[in-house]
Amino acid sequence: MKMKVYKIKLQFELVNGFCMEMGMFESEINVSQGKCIVDAKSVMGVFSMDVSSIMTVEFYPCNTHEDTKFEDIIRKYTVSCVC
Repeated sequence: MKMKVYKIKLQFELVNGFCMEMGMFESEINVSQGKCIVDAKSVMGVFSMDVSSIMTVEFYPCNTHEDTKFEDIIRKYTVSCVC
């Protein structure tokens, strides 16, 4: 399946919940900002970024079910979808 790219913005208090939701997926999910790329399932990794600024999420779906479920979850954080 094809990688999907989203632009998101988090609030400080939502980072833990975001990482927990990303942890529900077997698929690879990365968050990047500038040259820094971290695992979206890592709370410490995401907190190492400027969470008040827009970040890029790269989602590599391993199956159609995860793709659909991810779309439902990421929607609440999304500023735009680059898909």
